[in-house]
Amino acid sequence: MKIRTVFFAQALFAMLDIIRPAGALACKACFGAADSKLTTGVVGGILTLLVVLTVVIGLFIQFFISFRKRSKLMQKFS
Repeated sequence: MKIRTVFFAQALFAMLDIIRPAGALACKACFGAADSKLTTGVVGGILTLLVVLTVVIGLFIQFFISFRKRSKLMQKFS
């Protein structure tokens, strides 16, 4: 009987936690306020990281392209 009571108490608290509106509140960034300074900063940071990532991947590809060109040049003269 005690297990049943504990289960119902836990179920009741879980339902109350789901139903209450305060549990759904979030910060401005999570809730989607587009005019927040925090959101603007996060978007700027993401764009900066995307630019850095694009440059690094581009240089990595260029590195292997230069090796390919050098290899073809070496085969031509050997």
